[in-house]
Amino acid sequence: MRTAVVFFYESNRDAALAAAKGLCKGIEAQGHTCDIIDGNTDVQTKLSAYQYICIGHQFSRLLTGRVSARAQEFLSQAGLIGGKRCFAFIMKKGFAAQKTLKRFMDLLESEGMFVQFSDQLQSPEEAELIGKNLQIERP
Repeated sequence: MRTAVVFFYESNRDAALAAAKGLCKGIEAQGHTCDIIDGNTDVQTKLSAYQYICIGHQFSRLLTGRVSARAQEFLSQAGLIGGKRCFAFIMKKGFAAQKTLKRFMDLLESEGMFVQFSDQLQSPEEAELIGKNLQIERP
């Protein structure tokens, strides 16, 4: 299956990219194709061609739990994403990680996506392990 790993960041692009690469490596180990999309810079990318989407957000605000405006804008312009299955993740940092993940999942669901699984990632190794165990194929 064709999958995409989309990530958004506010301060540390390298950490977000490392988590996305780890996740993509795990997905490719299952035999799927995987593309990494930087949601902050790849503004014209459409997600319509992907069957499964992993989408993550890194936050830097302490205790607010807000999702960046860039993520909201990207998703509203990402093409036909209603009904797509996805994995929502947060690069863990700070006390409001769970709150941010909940708000991020609400945003994805408001765009019509079906959030199959969600998690907080702490390292690229953990991301790779999760990528190997994601149920991407429909049962």
